[in-house]
Amino acid sequence: MTASKNTNLIQNGAPDAIALLLNNIVIDSLSYEGNTVGYTEGSGTGLVDDPGFDYMGLSLWPNGTTSNQNNVDFVFSCITPGGQNSNQNSNCLAPVNTAFSTASVPSPASFWLIGLGLVAMTHVTRNKKPAQGGLF
Repeated sequence: MTASKNTNLIQNGAPDAIALLLNNIVIDSLSYEGNTVGYTEGSGTGLVDDPGFDYMGLSLWPNGTTSNQNNVDFVFSCITPGGQNSNQNSNCLAPVNTAFSTASVPSPASFWLIGLGLVAMTHVTRNKKPAQGGLF
């Protein structure tokens, strides 16, 4: 399934899971707050994502290392979007990384681009004169 950034596909109830896909093939997955069929590597039992803590989430730790055991490989720690994962689990600060900012992209960009294309096509069509025989 492909979803836009404005699509809310997240529900919070145990157990939960998320998967990373490449060409519809599961490359990696995380099951937490229990085991989720098809998305559990080892066990997700004991791994909790608590929404009561600001700026915290589940992170792969140590960064980039996996044993294919969800409840061993992931820790509940400060979020670090765009940076290396951390195992810090207190005094978490709001992320300041702006590498993923969409402020300069028209929203939604596709409508803007389609509109620009339609205006250009209309201009070209209006300025064409039929060739002899009545065809363009």
